[in-house]
Amino acid sequence: MWVSSIQITDIKGFANAQMIELSPTINLLVGANNAGKSTVIKCLYRLQYSLAIQSIDVRKGNSQGLISLVLSGLEQGYYIPYDSDIFGYQRPAIANIYIKQLSESASEMALDLPQGYVSINSFSDTEPNNFIYPYSSKRKVAQLTQQINRGLADSVTDSLTNLIPKLDRICSSEHPANAEFREACDTIMGFQVGTFPSDHGKQAGLFVDGANYIPLESMGEGSSHLLGMITSLCEAHHKLYLIEEIENDIHPRALKALLRLIIEKSTDNQFVISTHSNIVTKYLGAEKGSKIFHVTMGIHDRLPTSICTEVGSSPAERRVVLEDLGYELDDFDLWKGWLFLEEASAERIIRDHLIRWFAPELQGRIRTIAATGITTVEPKFEDFNRLFLFTHLETMYRNRAWIVVDGDQPGIAVIEKLREKYEKSGWHMDHFRTFAKKDFEEYYPSRFYADVAKALNTPDAQVKRAAKKALLDTVLAWIGDNDEEAKSEFGKSAAEVIKLLEEIQSAIKG
Repeated sequence: MWVSSIQITDIKGFANAQMIELSPTINLLVGANNAGKSTVIKCLYRLQYSLAIQSIDVRKGNSQGLISLVLSGLEQGYYIPYDSDIFGYQRPAIANIYIKQLSESASEMALDLPQGYVSINSFSDTEPNNFIYPYSSKRKVAQLTQQINRGLADSVTDSLTNLIPKLDRICSSEHPANAEFREACDTIMGFQVGTFPSDHGKQAGLFVDGANYIPLESMGEGSSHLLGMITSLCEAHHKLYLIEEIENDIHPRALKALLRLIIEKSTDNQFVISTHSNIVTKYLGAEKGSKIFHVTMGIHDRLPTSICTEVGSSPAERRVVLEDLGYELDDFDLWKGWLFLEEASAERIIRDHLIRWFAPELQGRIRTIAATGITTVEPKFEDFNRLFLFTHLETMYRNRAWIVVDGDQPGIAVIEKLREKYEKSGWHMDHFRTFAKKDFEEYYPSRFYADVAKALNTPDAQVKRAAKKALLDTVLAWIGDNDEEAKSEFGKSAAEVIKLLEEIQSAIKG
Protein backbone atom coordinates (compact mmCIF):
# COMPACT_ATOMS: atom_id res chain seq x y z
CA MET A 1 0.00 0.00 0.00
CA TRP A 2 1.10 3.57 -0.63
CA VAL A 3 -0.19 7.13 -0.45
CA SER A 4 -0.78 8.21 -4.03
CA SER A 5 -1.84 11.79 -3.27
CA ILE A 6 -2.36 14.30 -0.50
CA GLN A 7 -4.20 17.60 -0.43
CA ILE A 8 -3.85 19.96 2.54
CA THR A 9 -6.34 22.76 3.06
CA ASP A 10 -6.16 25.41 5.80
CA ILE A 11 -3.44 23.64 7.80
CA LYS A 12 -0.61 25.94 8.91
CA GLY A 13 0.82 27.61 5.79
CA PHE A 14 -1.28 25.62 3.33
CA ALA A 15 -4.46 27.39 2.25
CA ASN A 16 -6.25 26.11 -0.86
CA ALA A 17 -3.52 23.61 -1.57
CA GLN A 18 -3.00 21.93 -4.87
CA MET A 19 -3.08 18.16 -5.09
CA ILE A 20 0.36 16.65 -4.42
CA GLU A 21 0.71 13.48 -6.47
CA LEU A 22 3.26 11.23 -4.78
CA SER A 23 5.53 8.56 -6.18
CA PRO A 24 5.13 5.04 -4.76
CA THR A 25 8.92 4.95 -4.24
CA ILE A 26 10.88 8.09 -3.26
CA ASN A 27 9.58 11.61 -2.68
CA LEU A 28 11.86 14.50 -1.70
CA LEU A 29 10.72 17.75 -0.11
CA VAL A 30 13.29 20.53 -0.55
CA GLY A 31 13.06 24.15 0.47
CA ALA A 32 14.04 26.72 3.05
CA ASN A 33 13.36 26.48 6.78
CA ASN A 34 9.71 27.07 7.71
CA ALA A 35 8.57 26.69 4.10
CA GLY A 36 6.14 23.89 4.97
CA LYS A 37 8.06 20.64 4.44
CA SER A 38 7.37 19.41 7.97
CA THR A 39 3.68 20.22 7.61
CA VAL A 40 3.39 17.84 4.67
CA ILE A 41 5.13 15.10 6.65
CA LYS A 42 3.02 15.66 9.76
CA CYS A 43 -0.18 15.59 7.72
CA LEU A 44 0.83 12.19 6.38
CA TYR A 45 1.74 11.03 9.88
CA ARG A 46 -1.77 12.02 11.00
CA LEU A 47 -2.86 8.69 9.46
CA GLN A 48 -1.18 6.90 12.35
CA TYR A 49 -0.76 9.46 15.13
CA SER A 50 -3.71 11.69 15.96
CA LEU A 51 -1.59 14.36 17.65
CA ALA A 52 0.69 14.94 14.65
CA ILE A 53 -1.69 17.68 13.49
CA GLN A 54 -4.03 19.28 16.02
CA SER A 55 -6.56 22.10 16.28
CA ILE A 56 -3.78 24.61 16.98
CA ASP A 57 -2.45 23.90 13.47
CA VAL A 58 -5.59 25.16 11.71
CA ARG A 59 -4.75 28.16 9.55
CA LYS A 60 -5.48 31.54 11.14
CA GLY A 61 -8.92 32.88 10.26
CA ASN A 62 -10.42 29.42 9.64
CA SER A 63 -12.51 27.18 11.86
CA GLN A 64 -11.29 23.87 10.42
CA GLY A 65 -8.74 22.32 8.14
CA LEU A 66 -8.79 19.27 5.88
CA ILE A 67 -6.22 16.63 5.07
CA SER A 68 -7.28 14.45 2.16
CA LEU A 69 -5.16 11.42 1.28
CA VAL A 70 -5.67 8.70 -1.32
CA LEU A 71 -4.21 5.29 -0.47
CA SER A 72 -3.69 2.81 -3.29
CA GLY A 73 -2.87 -0.87 -3.45
CA LEU A 74 -4.75 -1.93 -0.32
CA GLU A 75 -4.67 -5.66 0.29
CA GLN A 76 -7.27 -7.24 2.51
CA GLY A 77 -5.86 -8.64 5.74
CA TYR A 78 -2.34 -7.23 5.38
CA TYR A 79 -2.96 -3.90 7.09
CA ILE A 80 -5.23 -3.83 10.11
CA PRO A 81 -6.48 -0.34 10.91
CA TYR A 82 -9.14 -0.07 13.53
CA ASP A 83 -11.97 -0.53 11.03
CA SER A 84 -10.29 -3.09 8.78
CA ASP A 85 -13.54 -4.80 7.82
CA ILE A 86 -14.29 -2.07 5.28
CA PHE A 87 -11.34 -2.94 3.07
CA GLY A 88 -11.70 -4.77 -0.21
CA TYR A 89 -8.86 -6.35 -2.14
CA GLN A 90 -6.77 -3.80 -4.05
CA ARG A 91 -9.36 -1.05 -3.58
CA PRO A 92 -8.25 2.56 -3.21
CA ALA A 93 -9.34 4.37 -0.07
CA ILE A 94 -9.59 8.04 0.65
CA ALA A 95 -8.84 9.24 4.14
CA ASN A 96 -10.45 12.60 4.80
CA ILE A 97 -9.49 14.04 8.16
CA TYR A 98 -11.12 17.22 9.42
CA ILE A 99 -9.17 19.11 12.04
CA LYS A 100 -11.52 21.34 14.04
CA GLN A 101 -10.17 24.47 15.65
CA LEU A 102 -10.47 24.67 19.45
CA SER A 103 -11.48 21.03 19.62
CA GLU A 104 -9.94 18.80 22.27
CA SER A 105 -9.37 16.04 19.73
CA ALA A 106 -9.33 15.76 15.98
CA SER A 107 -12.38 14.08 14.52
CA GLU A 108 -13.27 12.57 11.20
CA MET A 109 -16.56 13.41 9.54
CA ALA A 110 -18.69 11.41 7.14
CA LEU A 111 -18.25 12.63 3.56
CA ASP A 112 -19.76 11.98 0.18
CA LEU A 113 -16.96 9.89 -1.32
CA PRO A 114 -16.45 8.83 -4.94
CA GLN A 115 -17.83 5.43 -5.84
CA GLY A 116 -15.43 2.64 -4.89
CA TYR A 117 -13.78 4.72 -2.15
CA VAL A 118 -14.02 4.30 1.58
CA SER A 119 -13.08 6.43 4.57
CA ILE A 120 -10.66 5.05 7.16
CA ASN A 121 -9.52 5.78 10.67
CA SER A 122 -5.91 5.78 11.87
CA PHE A 123 -3.50 2.86 11.58
CA SER A 124 -1.99 1.01 14.50
CA ASP A 125 1.28 2.27 16.00
CA THR A 126 2.41 -1.26 16.84
CA GLU A 127 4.38 -3.57 14.55
CA PRO A 128 3.61 -5.36 12.32
CA ASN A 129 0.23 -3.63 11.84
CA ASN A 130 1.66 -0.13 11.57
CA PHE A 131 1.79 1.57 8.20
CA ILE A 132 4.21 4.41 8.98
CA TYR A 133 7.75 4.68 10.32
CA PRO A 134 8.36 8.31 11.38
CA TYR A 135 11.74 9.95 11.92
CA SER A 136 11.27 13.55 12.99
CA SER A 137 13.95 16.23 12.99
CA LYS A 138 13.67 16.23 16.81
CA ARG A 139 14.42 12.55 17.18
CA LYS A 140 17.16 13.09 19.77
CA VAL A 141 16.44 11.49 23.15
CA ALA A 142 17.88 12.19 26.57
CA GLN A 143 18.16 8.49 27.38
CA LEU A 144 17.56 5.18 25.64
CA THR A 145 15.42 2.77 27.63
CA GLN A 146 17.27 -0.36 28.71
CA GLN A 147 14.11 -2.33 29.43
CA ILE A 148 13.51 -5.27 27.12
CA ASN A 149 10.01 -6.49 26.39
CA ARG A 150 7.85 -7.14 23.36
CA GLY A 151 5.67 -4.06 23.87
CA LEU A 152 8.68 -1.77 23.64
CA ALA A 153 10.22 -3.67 20.73
CA ASP A 154 6.99 -3.53 18.69
CA SER A 155 6.06 0.07 19.50
CA VAL A 156 6.46 2.65 16.72
CA THR A 157 7.16 6.24 17.81
CA ASP A 158 8.77 9.33 16.31
CA SER A 159 11.67 9.16 18.79
CA LEU A 160 14.46 6.65 19.37
CA THR A 161 13.63 5.94 23.01
CA ASN A 162 12.94 2.24 22.40
CA LEU A 163 15.85 1.66 20.02
CA ILE A 164 17.63 -0.87 22.28
CA PRO A 165 14.67 -3.33 22.45
CA LYS A 166 14.44 -3.17 18.66
CA LEU A 167 18.17 -3.76 18.30
CA ASP A 168 18.02 -6.67 20.73
CA ARG A 169 15.37 -8.29 18.57
CA ILE A 170 17.17 -7.94 15.24
CA CYS A 171 20.60 -8.82 16.73
CA SER A 172 19.36 -12.36 17.35
CA SER A 173 20.97 -14.73 14.86
CA GLU A 174 17.55 -16.33 14.37
CA HIS A 175 15.93 -13.10 13.18
CA PRO A 176 15.17 -13.25 9.41
CA ALA A 177 16.76 -9.82 8.84
CA ASN A 178 19.84 -10.39 11.01
CA ALA A 179 22.30 -11.04 8.18
CA GLU A 180 21.08 -8.02 6.23
CA PHE A 181 21.27 -5.86 9.35
CA ARG A 182 24.86 -6.86 10.07
CA GLU A 183 25.89 -6.20 6.49
CA ALA A 184 24.21 -2.79 6.59
CA CYS A 185 26.00 -1.92 9.85
CA ASP A 186 29.35 -2.82 8.29
CA THR A 187 28.66 -0.88 5.10
CA ILE A 188 27.12 2.24 6.64
CA MET A 189 28.65 2.49 10.12
CA GLY A 190 31.84 0.55 9.63
CA PHE A 191 31.36 -1.76 12.63
CA GLN A 192 29.01 -4.37 14.09
CA VAL A 193 26.52 -3.58 16.84
CA GLY A 194 25.36 -5.96 19.55
CA THR A 195 23.39 -5.92 22.81
CA PHE A 196 24.65 -6.90 26.26
CA PRO A 197 23.31 -7.07 29.84
CA SER A 198 23.14 -3.90 31.93
CA ASP A 199 21.98 -3.06 35.44
CA HIS A 200 18.55 -2.12 34.13
CA GLY A 201 18.10 -4.62 31.31
CA LYS A 202 20.32 -4.29 28.25
CA GLN A 203 22.48 -1.79 26.45
CA ALA A 204 23.62 -1.72 22.83
CA GLY A 205 26.97 -0.86 21.37
CA LEU A 206 30.30 -2.12 20.10
CA PHE A 207 32.02 -5.11 21.69
CA VAL A 208 35.71 -4.53 22.40
CA ASP A 209 36.24 -8.01 23.83
CA GLY A 210 34.24 -10.51 25.86
CA ALA A 211 34.16 -8.30 28.93
CA ASN A 212 34.33 -4.76 27.53
CA TYR A 213 32.15 -2.74 25.21
CA ILE A 214 31.43 0.83 24.12
CA PRO A 215 27.77 1.68 24.77
CA LEU A 216 25.69 3.39 22.12
CA GLU A 217 25.14 6.38 24.39
CA SER A 218 28.89 7.14 24.15
CA MET A 219 28.95 7.21 20.36
CA GLY A 220 27.04 10.41 19.63
CA GLU A 221 23.62 11.14 18.14
CA GLY A 222 24.58 10.13 14.61
CA SER A 223 25.09 6.48 15.54
CA SER A 224 21.65 6.22 17.13
CA HIS A 225 20.00 7.88 14.12
CA LEU A 226 21.69 5.50 11.71
CA LEU A 227 20.88 2.41 13.76
CA GLY A 228 17.24 3.41 14.11
CA MET A 229 16.81 3.68 10.36
CA ILE A 230 18.91 0.63 9.52
CA THR A 231 16.92 -1.54 11.94
CA SER A 232 13.51 -0.70 10.53
CA LEU A 233 14.70 -0.66 6.90
CA CYS A 234 16.00 -4.20 7.19
CA GLU A 235 12.68 -5.42 8.61
CA ALA A 236 10.03 -3.42 6.77
CA HIS A 237 7.99 -4.21 3.67
CA HIS A 238 5.13 -2.14 2.20
CA LYS A 239 5.54 0.68 4.69
CA LEU A 240 5.63 4.48 4.46
CA TYR A 241 8.77 6.18 5.79
CA LEU A 242 8.45 9.82 6.85
CA ILE A 243 11.93 11.22 7.44
CA GLU A 244 12.77 14.80 8.31
CA GLU A 245 16.26 16.07 7.46
CA ILE A 246 17.81 12.66 6.98
CA GLU A 247 21.29 14.20 6.77
CA ASN A 248 21.31 15.44 10.38
CA ASP A 249 24.35 14.31 12.42
CA ILE A 250 25.53 11.89 9.71
CA HIS A 251 28.92 12.02 8.00
CA PRO A 252 28.57 12.36 4.19
CA ARG A 253 30.20 8.98 3.55
CA ALA A 254 27.81 7.18 5.91
CA LEU A 255 24.93 9.22 4.49
CA LYS A 256 25.63 8.04 0.96
CA ALA A 257 25.71 4.41 2.12
CA LEU A 258 22.38 4.93 3.91
CA LEU A 259 20.90 6.47 0.76
CA ARG A 260 21.93 3.40 -1.22
CA LEU A 261 20.05 1.23 1.29
CA ILE A 262 16.98 3.45 0.92
CA ILE A 263 17.14 3.13 -2.86
CA GLU A 264 17.29 -0.65 -2.48
CA LYS A 265 14.34 -0.66 -0.05
CA SER A 266 12.22 1.67 -2.19
CA THR A 267 11.24 -1.28 -4.37
CA ASP A 268 8.54 -2.20 -1.83
CA ASN A 269 8.44 0.77 0.58
CA GLN A 270 7.43 4.40 0.05
CA PHE A 271 9.58 7.30 1.28
CA VAL A 272 8.76 10.95 1.90
CA ILE A 273 11.95 12.74 2.96
CA SER A 274 12.60 16.40 3.70
CA THR A 275 16.14 17.62 3.17
CA HIS A 276 18.46 20.62 2.95
CA SER A 277 21.23 18.49 1.46
CA ASN A 278 22.31 18.53 -2.17
CA ILE A 279 23.85 15.09 -1.58
CA VAL A 280 20.47 13.62 -0.62
CA THR A 281 18.75 15.43 -3.48
CA LYS A 282 21.23 14.27 -6.12
CA TYR A 283 21.39 10.67 -4.92
CA LEU A 284 17.71 10.03 -4.41
CA GLY A 285 16.41 12.48 -7.01
CA ALA A 286 18.38 10.71 -9.74
CA GLU A 287 16.55 7.42 -9.17
CA LYS A 288 14.00 6.35 -11.75
CA GLY A 289 10.46 7.02 -10.50
CA SER A 290 11.45 9.39 -7.71
CA LYS A 291 9.80 12.80 -7.37
CA ILE A 292 11.12 16.10 -6.05
CA PHE A 293 8.86 18.78 -4.59
CA HIS A 294 10.04 22.35 -4.07
CA VAL A 295 8.28 23.80 -1.03
CA THR A 296 8.28 27.59 -0.88
CA MET A 297 6.77 30.18 1.43
CA GLY A 298 5.32 33.57 0.52
CA ILE A 299 2.96 36.10 2.10
CA HIS A 300 -0.70 36.12 1.03
CA ASP A 301 -3.30 38.28 2.76
CA ARG A 302 -0.66 39.01 5.39
CA LEU A 303 -0.31 35.32 6.24
CA PRO A 304 2.62 33.00 5.45
CA THR A 305 1.45 30.74 2.63
CA SER A 306 3.10 27.50 1.51
CA ILE A 307 3.20 26.17 -2.02
CA CYS A 308 4.43 22.68 -2.91
CA THR A 309 5.45 22.39 -6.57
CA GLU A 310 6.66 19.24 -8.28
CA VAL A 311 10.05 19.78 -9.91
CA GLY A 312 10.00 18.81 -13.57
CA SER A 313 12.56 16.85 -15.52
CA SER A 314 14.15 19.74 -17.40
CA PRO A 315 17.82 20.43 -16.60
CA ALA A 316 16.98 24.08 -15.84
CA GLU A 317 14.38 23.19 -13.20
CA ARG A 318 16.64 20.64 -11.55
CA ARG A 319 19.56 23.01 -11.59
CA VAL A 320 17.50 25.62 -9.72
CA VAL A 321 16.80 23.09 -6.96
CA LEU A 322 20.50 22.34 -6.46
CA GLU A 323 21.39 26.03 -6.45
CA ASP A 324 18.67 26.63 -3.85
CA LEU A 325 20.45 24.05 -1.68
CA GLY A 326 23.76 25.88 -2.05
CA TYR A 327 25.31 23.67 -4.72
CA GLU A 328 27.75 25.71 -6.80
CA LEU A 329 27.07 25.30 -10.51
CA ASP A 330 28.76 28.43 -11.85
CA ASP A 331 31.01 26.38 -14.11
CA PHE A 332 28.37 23.77 -14.92
CA ASP A 333 28.37 24.37 -18.69
CA LEU A 334 31.99 25.40 -19.20
CA TRP A 335 33.65 22.02 -19.37
CA LYS A 336 33.68 19.77 -22.41
CA GLY A 337 35.29 16.91 -20.53
CA TRP A 338 36.57 15.66 -17.19
CA LEU A 339 39.72 13.71 -16.32
CA PHE A 340 39.68 11.86 -12.98
CA LEU A 341 43.11 10.99 -11.59
CA GLU A 342 44.15 9.09 -8.51
CA GLU A 343 46.38 11.62 -6.75
CA ALA A 344 47.11 15.33 -6.60
CA SER A 345 50.65 14.95 -8.00
CA ALA A 346 49.38 13.52 -11.29
CA GLU A 347 46.58 16.09 -11.48
CA ARG A 348 48.96 19.00 -10.87
CA ILE A 349 51.55 17.97 -13.46
CA ILE A 350 48.93 17.14 -16.10
CA ARG A 351 46.74 20.21 -15.48
CA ASP A 352 49.47 22.85 -15.25
CA HIS A 353 52.08 21.53 -17.64
CA LEU A 354 51.40 18.47 -19.82
CA ILE A 355 48.13 19.89 -21.16
CA ARG A 356 49.77 23.29 -21.69
CA TRP A 357 52.71 21.77 -23.55
CA PHE A 358 51.22 18.89 -25.51
CA ALA A 359 47.40 19.26 -25.66
CA PRO A 360 46.75 23.00 -25.55
CA GLU A 361 43.24 22.71 -26.98
CA LEU A 362 42.19 21.08 -23.70
CA GLN A 363 42.95 24.26 -21.75
CA GLY A 364 39.69 25.77 -20.51
CA ARG A 365 37.76 22.82 -21.94
CA ILE A 366 38.61 19.93 -19.61
CA ARG A 367 38.38 19.76 -15.82
CA THR A 368 41.00 17.66 -14.03
CA ILE A 369 39.98 16.14 -10.70
CA ALA A 370 42.24 14.51 -8.10
CA ALA A 371 40.55 11.73 -6.14
CA THR A 372 43.05 11.89 -3.25
CA GLY A 373 43.69 8.14 -3.27
CA ILE A 374 42.46 4.99 -4.94
CA THR A 375 39.68 4.38 -2.40
CA THR A 376 37.92 7.63 -3.37
CA VAL A 377 38.08 7.22 -7.16
CA GLU A 378 34.81 5.30 -7.42
CA PRO A 379 32.76 7.54 -5.05
CA LYS A 380 34.14 10.69 -6.75
CA PHE A 381 33.02 9.44 -10.14
CA GLU A 382 29.69 8.25 -8.75
CA ASP A 383 29.01 11.76 -7.39
CA PHE A 384 29.91 13.21 -10.78
CA ASN A 385 27.63 10.83 -12.65
CA ARG A 386 24.70 11.31 -10.26
CA LEU A 387 24.80 15.06 -10.86
CA PHE A 388 24.05 14.50 -14.53
CA LEU A 389 21.54 11.75 -13.84
CA PHE A 390 19.73 14.13 -11.49
CA THR A 391 19.68 16.98 -14.02
CA HIS A 392 18.66 14.58 -16.82
CA LEU A 393 21.81 15.46 -18.76
CA GLU A 394 23.43 12.05 -18.41
CA THR A 395 23.05 11.16 -22.09
CA MET A 396 24.62 14.49 -23.11
CA TYR A 397 27.62 14.14 -20.80
CA ARG A 398 28.13 10.39 -20.99
CA ASN A 399 31.59 9.50 -22.32
CA ARG A 400 32.83 13.02 -21.62
CA ALA A 401 34.82 11.79 -18.61
CA TRP A 402 37.96 9.68 -18.38
CA ILE A 403 39.08 7.85 -15.23
CA VAL A 404 42.78 6.98 -15.20
CA VAL A 405 44.60 5.55 -12.16
CA ASP A 406 47.95 3.99 -11.32
CA GLY A 407 48.64 0.56 -12.77
CA ASP A 408 49.09 -1.24 -9.45
CA GLN A 409 46.77 -4.00 -8.25
CA PRO A 410 44.34 -1.72 -6.35
CA GLY A 411 44.10 0.52 -9.42
CA ILE A 412 43.43 -2.41 -11.73
CA ALA A 413 40.71 -3.69 -9.37
CA VAL A 414 38.93 -0.32 -9.22
CA ILE A 415 38.96 0.07 -13.02
CA GLU A 416 37.57 -3.43 -13.51
CA LYS A 417 34.77 -2.65 -11.06
CA LEU A 418 33.93 0.63 -12.78
CA ARG A 419 33.87 -1.01 -16.19
CA GLU A 420 31.53 -3.71 -14.96
CA LYS A 421 29.26 -1.13 -13.32
CA TYR A 422 29.00 1.36 -16.19
CA GLU A 423 29.24 -0.80 -19.30
CA LYS A 424 25.47 -1.40 -19.30
CA SER A 425 24.87 2.36 -19.10
CA GLY A 426 26.50 2.97 -22.47
CA TRP A 427 29.91 4.16 -21.31
CA HIS A 428 32.86 3.31 -23.56
CA MET A 429 35.22 1.01 -21.72
CA ASP A 430 38.35 2.85 -22.90
CA HIS A 431 37.26 5.75 -20.67
CA PHE A 432 38.21 3.60 -17.67
CA ARG A 433 41.89 2.72 -17.73
CA THR A 434 45.15 2.45 -15.82
CA PHE A 435 48.57 3.83 -16.56
CA ALA A 436 51.20 1.24 -17.46
CA LYS A 437 53.32 2.27 -14.48
CA LYS A 438 52.37 1.61 -10.85
CA ASP A 439 53.06 5.18 -9.66
CA PHE A 440 52.72 8.43 -11.59
CA GLU A 441 56.11 9.60 -10.26
CA GLU A 442 57.70 7.04 -12.58
CA TYR A 443 56.79 9.38 -15.46
CA TYR A 444 59.08 12.12 -14.07
CA PRO A 445 62.20 12.83 -16.18
CA SER A 446 65.23 10.59 -15.70
CA ARG A 447 67.12 13.23 -13.71
CA PHE A 448 64.71 12.46 -10.83
CA TYR A 449 64.90 8.65 -10.96
CA ALA A 450 66.99 8.32 -7.81
CA ASP A 451 64.64 10.56 -5.83
CA VAL A 452 61.60 8.73 -7.23
CA ALA A 453 63.01 5.35 -6.20
CA LYS A 454 63.80 6.62 -2.72
CA ALA A 455 60.30 8.07 -2.23
CA LEU A 456 58.43 5.06 -3.62
CA ASN A 457 60.46 2.51 -1.65
CA THR A 458 59.65 4.13 1.69
CA PRO A 459 57.68 1.49 3.68
CA ASP A 460 55.83 3.86 6.02
CA ALA A 461 52.71 5.21 4.24
CA GLN A 462 52.71 8.59 5.96
CA VAL A 463 56.41 9.14 5.35
CA LYS A 464 55.91 8.05 1.74
CA ARG A 465 53.18 10.65 1.18
CA ALA A 466 55.41 13.35 2.59
CA ALA A 467 58.32 12.24 0.41
CA LYS A 468 56.16 12.27 -2.73
CA LYS A 469 54.87 15.76 -1.87
CA ALA A 470 58.42 17.05 -1.35
CA LEU A 471 59.49 15.47 -4.64
CA LEU A 472 56.55 17.10 -6.46
CA ASP A 473 57.57 20.49 -5.08
CA THR A 474 61.12 19.91 -6.33
CA VAL A 475 59.89 18.96 -9.82
CA LEU A 476 57.56 21.97 -10.01
CA ALA A 477 60.34 24.32 -8.96
CA TRP A 478 62.60 22.84 -11.66
CA ILE A 479 59.87 23.28 -14.29
CA GLY A 480 59.43 26.90 -13.21
CA ASP A 481 63.10 27.63 -13.86
CA ASN A 482 63.54 25.46 -16.98
CA ASP A 483 60.26 25.40 -18.93
CA GLU A 484 61.60 24.44 -22.37
CA GLU A 485 64.01 21.86 -20.97
CA ALA A 486 61.25 20.39 -18.81
CA LYS A 487 58.91 20.17 -21.81
CA SER A 488 61.54 18.27 -23.78
CA GLU A 489 62.33 15.81 -20.98
CA PHE A 490 58.66 15.18 -20.04
CA GLY A 491 57.98 14.63 -23.74
CA LYS A 492 60.16 11.52 -23.47
CA SER A 493 59.48 10.30 -19.94
CA ALA A 494 55.69 10.84 -20.01
CA ALA A 495 55.00 9.81 -23.61
CA GLU A 496 52.19 7.45 -22.53
CA VAL A 497 50.42 10.19 -20.56
CA ILE A 498 50.80 12.63 -23.46
CA LYS A 499 49.29 10.11 -25.87
CA LEU A 500 46.25 9.81 -23.59
CA LEU A 501 45.83 13.60 -23.51
CA GLU A 502 46.03 13.73 -27.29
CA GLU A 503 43.30 11.08 -27.50
CA ILE A 504 41.08 13.09 -25.18
CA GLN A 505 41.81 16.28 -27.15
CA SER A 506 40.79 14.55 -30.37
CA ALA A 507 37.62 13.11 -28.82
CA ILE A 508 36.48 16.46 -27.40
CA LYS A 509 37.36 18.31 -30.59
CA GLY A 510 35.41 15.77 -32.63
